[in-house]
Amino acid sequence: MRADRLGINNEDILFLGETDIDVVNQAILDTNPKLVIIDSIQTMYSEELSAAAR
Repeated sequence: MRADRLGINNEDILFLGETDIDVVNQAILDTNPKLVIIDSIQTMYSEELSAAAR
């Protein structure tokens, strides 16, 4: 939805609407991108961490 809203239609740009850092990490490993931008890092979480974000 964000890509549509921004008018981005490019096969070289991939969007992942995800906040689970483990899912994001696996997607990075699977696609081996040249650049990764995470917006917004404060919304990310991991099942492995018990502490809440501050």
